[in-house]
Amino acid sequence: MRIPALLAPMTLLLWGWETHLLPYAGAMALALELGRWSPWRATWGDHAVRRAWNLSILGLVAIAAFHLMNLRATGIARPMIEALPWLFFAPMLIIAWSRNGDWPLSTFLQGSERLEKVRCSSRDLGLWYAGFVLLAAGQGNSGRDWIFYAAVVVIVAEAFVRWNGFRAAISATAALALAAAIGWITHTGLNRLQPLVEAQALRFFMLGDPGDELDPKEARTGLDSVTDLKVSKKIVLRLETEQGPPPELLHRATYTNYRFSQWEASREDFVLNVPAEGPENWKILARPASRVARIHAPIRRGTGLLPLPPGATSISGLPASEVRRNRLGSVLVAEAPKEAA
Repeated sequence: MRIPALLAPMTLLLWGWETHLLPYAGAMALALELGRWSPWRATWGDHAVRRAWNLSILGLVAIAAFHLMNLRATGIARPMIEALPWLFFAPMLIIAWSRNGDWPLSTFLQGSERLEKVRCSSRDLGLWYAGFVLLAAGQGNSGRDWIFYAAVVVIVAEAFVRWNGFRAAISATAALALAAAIGWITHTGLNRLQPLVEAQALRFFMLGDPGDELDPKEARTGLDSVTDLKVSKKIVLRLETEQGPPPELLHRATYTNYRFSQWEASREDFVLNVPAEGPENWKILARPASRVARIHAPIRRGTGLLPLPPGATSISGLPASEVRRNRLGSVLVAEAPKEAA
């Protein structure tokens, strides 16, 4: 039994449309669909699929480790989900072009000999892959786009008609419409629930407030939600000025786009090295300073974004191995004291 016709390709094309990767998604869809119709078949065994599967899992772990090491823990779920079509494409391609019609469950789950007797058909694996791709496509969607959800309903309805016949689809129209309505409510609700679950999980596992760590690429916000007023005596930072009023604004990260409770920056790479004028002095802009402010701020793990006033020209009294600035004005420091002043 082969991978379901058109199901995986259609989901891949939807994923490519939502993530602006349509040429790559089209090539991936064509490669899978050709495996259905081509008379040529390879003699790949279970070991080939197992190796490709293990590499996919390793890639997923590597993405998680990369984001944790780069202080992007608050958005770790999104890049992992968005990468699912890429990571699991290799084993699906082997399955699509293989002579085998089914595979032992032990190929994908390391376990006892009982798993050797349980077989997974190519059709079932194709359904799982299509589900992963739809999940990844949903991450690229804002969550309020009804066109995306309509495309998902069309894909599911087409698969239902193909497998059960047109008459069965007509008789099940009411059930399909009810499922689509419930799915829409669930889709929008889960999209709102995900950032809340991520934040609570990080507070539990990291024993801290993930809001203290800002990702220069993206950040969640609660602008469109109403909650209880949180009053805390916690001192976030200290600000002292030698003369004149304090700066009206201190900012760490700068974003350019806002999509469904999430700020994003299209140019987040810190490619501009800030020259050092001594072991603890850094020149951000080549112009003299008009005012001086002393800021005491915690830097978790010694690496993070600095809260600076707009137009800051230099930093003094900060021992660090490196200071970088991006084109949006955010300043990233590496290997600095956890309490910087």
